Amino acid sequence: MPKTIRKFWPDAFSEVTAVNFNWDEINTDSVVLVTASEYVPQPNAPRGTPLKRFVGDATIRIDDIAPHGPPFDNNRGVTFVIVVDFPNPVFVVTDITLLDATVVDTQEG
Repeated sequence: MPKTIRKFWPDAFSEVTAVNFNWDEINTDSVVLVTASEYVPQPNAPRGTPLKRFVGDATIRIDDIAPHGPPFDNNRGVTFVIVVDFPNPVFVVTDITLLDATVVDTQEG
């Protein structure tokens, strides 16, 4: 059963930024998808207040999704790149979805 964590990144993004999200259920063989959109921050809103996600004028892309964990990394999680094509920084929310904890098979060649 897929599981998703929605992450509202607190700082605005511009251009190309590599980010990391640690999640104990992810390991180096996990299958992970990441999607993104803009959101409207509400700095004085009470915790748990829904934030508005929207499709704005900025082009936001997720590149280079790399799950990690033992034996190569002590931290379990995923590193990915957020690419923003827009003249001004924008606030980005990501949905990080763990599809499978491990792959069924690995083929080389």
